[in-house]
Amino acid sequence: MFQGSILFFRKFKYNSILMVNTRYFESNGIPLVICENEHLQPVKHCILFYHGFKGAKEKNLRELNSLAEQGFLVAGVDAVGHGARVYPDFDACFANDSSTNNCEFIRVVRESAAEVPYLIDTLNKMYTIKSFGIAGISMGGFITYAAILQERRLQAAVSILGSPHWEGDEAHSPESHLEKFSSIHLLSMNAGKDELVPPHFARDFQAALKEYYTDYEQRFAYVEYSNSGHFIDDEDWIDCWGKTLRWFEEHLAPS
Repeated sequence: MFQGSILFFRKFKYNSILMVNTRYFESNGIPLVICENEHLQPVKHCILFYHGFKGAKEKNLRELNSLAEQGFLVAGVDAVGHGARVYPDFDACFANDSSTNNCEFIRVVRESAAEVPYLIDTLNKMYTIKSFGIAGISMGGFITYAAILQERRLQAAVSILGSPHWEGDEAHSPESHLEKFSSIHLLSMNAGKDELVPPHFARDFQAALKEYYTDYEQRFAYVEYSNSGHFIDDEDWIDCWGKTLRWFEEHLAPS
């Protein structure tokens, strides 16, 4: 199903007004790229950002820079087995089944999410950080849901084209652990014609959250772009990214 990298380069350009400093480093074998507004205040709001399947942290530099221009400290992360730490046998691992149902795909999601507490500890030693958020596209959206189960210090999250459902491992799927979403502010956005990541899993999960939490309207939202597939239309992407920026502005760094 995933025949190529899930990339999100667009024909339009984000507004680029402020200077963003970018630096690369590795911590405990985890490759990171840090994007930071050069005029950023000493106390920071930090967002971890995860790319799609077969991608790498560099593939979403436009998105990372866009968030940094809004005043966030942004850490783009190479998922397990991707980017600068790509599996040497990556193609063999996914040769017969490169769908989201592949147990290897779910292993990448689970292991990447398990690193989030360490990354938060590490960034807290490097910067004065007031709050943490997380976002991801496609596979990165899967990681976003999974990380919420791992780390209560995450305050806001945006999953774009991701899913809380793990086929064949439903007991450990984020959708099976509504109680773990007791403090997060979560925005889920999916595409109605997406055949790679069917939207009904995220849609149904948000409906379950609405039944479970009395403060749903204050902490959760679901958006579905009915005319888009997994490679989301430009017009829908502009709206999607605008909603991502506003979500973090409202729920991670409210004025």
